[in-house]
Amino acid sequence: MHKLLCASLLAMTVLAGCQLTSRVQREQEAIDHFVEGQLYLDDNDDNAALGALLLAVEADPYLSTAHAAIGDIHRKRGDNQRAINAYEHAVAVNAWNFRNHYNAGSLHQLLSATADAVETITRHLRRAVTLYRRAVVLDATDYDTRLNLGVCYYHLGEMELASRYYRDAIGLDDQLPHAYVNLGAVYDRLGKDLEAIQMYNKSLERDPKQANVLMNLGAVYIRQEKWKSAIRSYRQALELEPMSAESKHRLGHCHYRLDDYDKAVEHYEAALTIDNHRADTHRDLGVAHISRYLLDRSRTDLRDKALIHWRASLAIDPNQPNLANEVKRYDAK
Repeated sequence: MHKLLCASLLAMTVLAGCQLTSRVQREQEAIDHFVEGQLYLDDNDDNAALGALLLAVEADPYLSTAHAAIGDIHRKRGDNQRAINAYEHAVAVNAWNFRNHYNAGSLHQLLSATADAVETITRHLRRAVTLYRRAVVLDATDYDTRLNLGVCYYHLGEMELASRYYRDAIGLDDQLPHAYVNLGAVYDRLGKDLEAIQMYNKSLERDPKQANVLMNLGAVYIRQEKWKSAIRSYRQALELEPMSAESKHRLGHCHYRLDDYDKAVEHYEAALTIDNHRADTHRDLGVAHISRYLLDRSRTDLRDKALIHWRASLAIDPNQPNLANEVKRYDAK
């Protein structure tokens, strides 16, 4: 009886030893394939590298570095869904790697920006938030993680959390412009004009060559009916992007609101020179011409010009019932 028991124990010990040896062999095999993959990457042979790396994770599914390298290849190729799958595997088998969490989060954020369905957008944003929040714990000094967290919360409509992470980013580096402009966008969305202006200006102090920030700043000034301040912002934006039809259109609007109809016409026409398929610019140019006509009703040529642009606007966007009524009214005259 005792001899049988001892024999059984011995068999179990030998079996366990075999299993251990087999696992070590598989791990070594995985490492060999991983190294082979890295050598192929050094030679810019992505196909061979991917083949070797897939063999590596087949031999050892817990080799996170191989999963991450597979993700890098797919990301380089623009296959973001496969890249996410690989990074998610890397995260699942190694909860302590900052880079994999950040890369997976950034791709979920990217896919949220290109998705159409609200459910898909929200799912990607929520997953990005989860990954970024883990990444923040893994590296408390990374600016971009906090900035991206703020962006995700902004698009989820959670302005308080967005503000928190933008401020955290500013606390890490107050010389970079990005968190300031994003915090300005939060205030802009909340209708806090003075705070938005302050943040946009802080961003521009750190990098004055940001046409989009100047456009945002101009829009806040328009909302406040500070037409001259808005004009200054749009002129600066045009210096950076001279072929911006939107900047020229908004300049036309500001001059119109200052009753400078000639200047308004000049800027609207300049906008149409760049993009003649703008229904709003054709409409507003017609309004400017009609305003000049009403000051001098002998200038029927101005009325006719207005009608030409209004009809052009309606041809581009027929869903303008008020404008269609104006065309009928002035046609009758």
